[in-house]
Amino acid sequence: MCPTSAQQIVFQEYVRAVSEQTERLQRLEAELATLVPSWRWYPVVEAIQALRGVQFTAAVTLSAELGELSRFDTPRQLMSYLTPVLSWPKLRTYEG
Repeated sequence: MCPTSAQQIVFQEYVRAVSEQTERLQRLEAELATLVPSWRWYPVVEAIQALRGVQFTAAVTLSAELGELSRFDTPRQLMSYLTPVLSWPKLRTYEG
């Protein structure tokens, strides 16, 4: 319980927003679960899920973002594509 009624209203709105987004995510995941098995990258999705800790939605997202993996000639090219380059000097990552 919140100390004031205004705080209670705001808290309830936050709870409602989280609930609505959770429901939206569940709907989207259900749609993905029905559509992805017929997708041409489905074998790649399954292979990515074989990695420890990578679940279905993350594997689908990664497959969609990467597209055709054969466009990367070497693992270094793939990692260079995946690694963000930060502009701050102390946070600069390897630019392969």
